Amino acid sequence: MSLILDALKKTESSKENSENNDQPSPTLEGSASGTFTMETLSSSASSAVTLLQSGRNKLIILIAAGILGLSLIIYLAFSRGLSELFSFGQKEEVQIVQTPIQTTTPEPLQEDPARKEQEIIQLKKEAIANFRSAKYLESVEIYKKLVNLLPASPEIYNNYALSLKKAGKITEAKQTYQIALALNEDYPEGLNNLAAIEISEQKYNEARKHLERAVELSPEYMDAHLHLAICLEKIGDVQKAVLHYQQFLDLSEGKSDRETRLQIENRLSSLTDELVVNSGDGNER
Repeated sequence: MSLILDALKKTESSKENSENNDQPSPTLEGSASGTFTMETLSSSASSAVTLLQSGRNKLIILIAAGILGLSLIIYLAFSRGLSELFSFGQKEEVQIVQTPIQTTTPEPLQEDPARKEQEIIQLKKEAIANFRSAKYLESVEIYKKLVNLLPASPEIYNNYALSLKKAGKITEAKQTYQIALALNEDYPEGLNNLAAIEISEQKYNEARKHLERAVELSPEYMDAHLHLAICLEKIGDVQKAVLHYQQFLDLSEGKSDRETRLQIENRLSSLTDELVVNSGDGNER
């Protein structure tokens, strides 16, 4: 019995010691289980602090994101506005470049052919009248107008050159005859008149060529026969000269003045006698 009691006492003593060693820390009410320990409180406080810090960071992030988003929206809107502004300016500039300037070219005035023809006829009459009145310079001025109105007419250039020659403008006259022949190389009057200047310049071979072509084109052209006779006499072909002097006399009868015909008759008689003398000298040899 005493052994059992001692054992029980030892057991209780051991239990008390164990309880004293395992005595829990002071507790606080209010936990889910009804009890908070200091460690739990410390852990809860740390979690709360972490939670607060996390929430503040999130708030800062949200605010920063909002500001960034707002800035982006403003930037995009502003950039779009500038882009549209510049784009509008560029479109307007391109439109200005590509739009052709509308210009109207005045239509040329229609010339009245009948009026022009009447003007030409009147100018020709005035030019001839001045020429016959020995007003050669006035005739020249009128022919300047006529060659502008009739630039392809060899006859107008021929008459223009004749007026220049009578006015003492020999070089210009020769050049104008050459224009007439450039327009029509088989123009007998132009050939004859150019040859007359060449005879005065003692260019007999050139003159002979032009005159022979003139009488070939117009066999009854008495002035060409006269100039050819003079040219042939100058180069010593007396026999042919006599033939053309005679042709001039035959063609000019009733057309040429008496004084000119008398001079040519005397010249022809002298050359004929010369041919007879030369022929007799040849026979004597």
